[in-house]
Amino acid sequence: MGAESDTLRHHFLKLGFNPKELSEQKKKEGIRNFLHVLKCPEAELQMNTGNAIFTDDKVQELQKFLDDAENLHQNFPTSVEAEDLINATDSAYGKLVDLIKVLDPEFVMVYINYIFLNAYTENPFYNQPTQEQDFFVDNVTTVKVEMMHKAGYYNTYHDQELSCEVVQIPYKSNASALFILPEPGKMRLVEEAMGEKLLQRWQDSLRPRWIDLYLPMLSQSIDAEEISRSLVTIDVFSDESGILRKAELNMCKAGHKAHMSIHKNGTEAAAAMFIELVQPSVPPEMKIYLPYRFVIYNEIINITLLFGNVVNPNEP
Repeated sequence: MGAESDTLRHHFLKLGFNPKELSEQKKKEGIRNFLHVLKCPEAELQMNTGNAIFTDDKVQELQKFLDDAENLHQNFPTSVEAEDLINATDSAYGKLVDLIKVLDPEFVMVYINYIFLNAYTENPFYNQPTQEQDFFVDNVTTVKVEMMHKAGYYNTYHDQELSCEVVQIPYKSNASALFILPEPGKMRLVEEAMGEKLLQRWQDSLRPRWIDLYLPMLSQSIDAEEISRSLVTIDVFSDESGILRKAELNMCKAGHKAHMSIHKNGTEAAAAMFIELVQPSVPPEMKIYLPYRFVIYNEIINITLLFGNVVNPNEP
């Protein structure tokens, strides 16, 4: 609602819409349908996403934006009250607490985005006991993990170009996860290649094959209090913004929290980000025993929901 110009076109193209061919009403209907599919209200896949903007009286919002986003807008007089209000929001079902510890005293706007996902696998691991096995963090570090095991048909692909194995684990209600296991020393190569085209190539290349799959159980949280400006798009707060009355804002601080749990029945994940602004080939056995990457995506609208790396399952 707050994007304009190139940023707005970029958002619509990412969602598969052609902004030149759609009326304003059709765009709103498309977004509404998109969000309905994305939230997946089925019992087997619980998902909640949201965005919130908190502003100070030092900036003036456009009335059109306030009318469109009335439920997301609230003013508050002090930063202490703002911190309490933001952190009281039950956005991730208790998995992420104290997203913002201390607000910058000069802040005029805080933007928050969050997602919560609880998915059940179509073929759970609970029929097999876990075994304690080695996980090789790097050339000199080995840790013990509880390894889940299940033999069966899985969609797999060996990417020779990127030196990695890919296996798909389907969840109920049209969601799936791709677990990507790079060869030793190839994680950076995979990270740099990640993108929509690569994910599509992997999905198109997956083929069913009987394998023994070993996957470590995981319960991990991270708290990145400072993230790079290059990872954040803040064009919606510029002079071309559809939110503010000609107020160019500079990003003061951005942070990210995430929680990931992989267990016998499925996966639970939560992530939240905030931005503070101020004025100015598969072998018969596939074992995930090295640092790996995962991608969880919706199969109907083919959009990535969550992704990340696991370097050491026993540490944040």
